[in-house]
Amino acid sequence: MSIQLAEQYEENEQYELALEEYKKAHKSNPKSVEVLERLGHISSILGNKSDAADYYAKILELEPANIMVYEQLCDIYYSTDKYKYYTYRGNIKSLSKQYEYAIGDYHRAISHTDKEEQIIMARFACAGLYELLDDNNKAIEEYLKILDMEKQNEAAYLKLADIYVRENILTAGISTLEQALTYDITDPIVVEALAELYLKNGDYEKAMEVTKSDLMKIKCLLQLERIDEAKEYMDKVEKEYKNYPQYVVLKAQVAYMEKDYDKAFDYIERYNELEKNSPLYYQMRALICEAKGYKFNELLSWAKYHILRNEHDIALNEYLEAHSLEPENLEVLNALAIMFENDKDKTHAMEFYEKIARIDKNDKSVLLKLADFRGDIGDYSSQYDYLKMLLDSDPRNTDALKKMGKCCEKMKNYPDAVEYYNKFIQYSRDLSECNVISEKVKKLSGMKSEADNSEGLLDKIMKFFNKDN
Repeated sequence: MSIQLAEQYEENEQYELALEEYKKAHKSNPKSVEVLERLGHISSILGNKSDAADYYAKILELEPANIMVYEQLCDIYYSTDKYKYYTYRGNIKSLSKQYEYAIGDYHRAISHTDKEEQIIMARFACAGLYELLDDNNKAIEEYLKILDMEKQNEAAYLKLADIYVRENILTAGISTLEQALTYDITDPIVVEALAELYLKNGDYEKAMEVTKSDLMKIKCLLQLERIDEAKEYMDKVEKEYKNYPQYVVLKAQVAYMEKDYDKAFDYIERYNELEKNSPLYYQMRALICEAKGYKFNELLSWAKYHILRNEHDIALNEYLEAHSLEPENLEVLNALAIMFENDKDKTHAMEFYEKIARIDKNDKSVLLKLADFRGDIGDYSSQYDYLKMLLDSDPRNTDALKKMGKCCEKMKNYPDAVEYYNKFIQYSRDLSECNVISEKVKKLSGMKSEADNSEGLLDKIMKFFNKDN
């Protein structure tokens, strides 16, 4: 009853009493955003701005993207705390994807505080937005300013190193994380990130010195071609890591390096069971297939690898080369058709869909795509043929029946249009659509096809000549 009673008190402008009832409701249901909103609103009416701000802050813990709450907080802090006012206004702009305006507000917030913690929070917000705007240089400036204020800020070092890596300045990323270690940062995330960069840069000995990870040490040993040491290390830690995907990959790598390709293949399939659809799986698969001389499967694996890495053009070339080796492989044909379709290149997509239709005459989705394409370019005769193929295998396909009726209409073959529309009505469960088609059938039923009209004219001409004779 607390909420109903509180609402009555609020309606009667008995705000103190309403506040107490809402507090009771909040105590019994502390995650109710509606109750917290009412508590914030009434506290504001009563002039308790600090309490109102606390209630709104609790809402943000539950709903971090609640713009209405940020607006309320802006109203509360407008005349009392310009740092918070501009920060909350920046949050509103950020949520509205007005990133440049949001950055401006965060910089204004910085100008209204001398507290280091507040400045760092605002600079992190600015840096993140600069990254969203692909302005990495300004993001770097913000992270460097953070590090000028706080030498041991692990997050800033990691963000800065990540940007350098994305900008292909690997050495700058390494020196950034090396600098972090000079300030006695021992966070494992920073340490292992540096080891990964050493590995990527080919500094395997340095990676081994820095890392605390068993798997990273094994990886480095393999890169250094110290296979026996790597295998010995793997035996020591197998009990702990045997179900780790990365450990299974290392087992596959050892087998590959020892030219035991069948065992390598078994391990990589095991890895795929643990880590579904990883680019690494397809990369390893491609290398194994290459070593065994399976060219088609190698190309197929590289194509999938590049798709998962969003390298579309390279994947397309791999599929096209695979198609040249096995022109009737349906997996490749489907992949190429879909890729061209996604590229809005319908002409090339339909070429591959036509190849699929010749091989698999029962692929309904492909036949519908081909029918739609032919209808769109006005080739109703071909559209009719594709729809006929589909209906031969699936005579109750309502989508095809409706399209066939429309196709026959376009060809001015009204009797057939009526026949297909009637079949649609017979099998469809969409009553509203059936009503629309029924009206269409009524209009078409008395109309003769173009063929009938032509035949009627021919009969009249023949009768005319016969009369003269």
